[in-house]
Amino acid sequence: MLRAACPGVFFLHLTAGHELLEERIDHRTGHFMPKLLLDSQLATLEPLEPDEHGASLDADWLPT
Repeated sequence: MLRAACPGVFFLHLTAGHELLEERIDHRTGHFMPKLLLDSQLATLEPLEPDEHGASLDADWLPT
């Protein structure tokens, strides 16, 4: 649907390990997503398909 509406869309797929994501959720305040939803969110997350214009980036990377 997104590509049909905006053919030039660029997807950025952030990747992170389960432990890092849990740690970040634990340190959020006032956020709606509880940690118990993490497994279901990761189970439904789809990586980029070869025909999708985009890139994957490690979410643990910090710019210097």
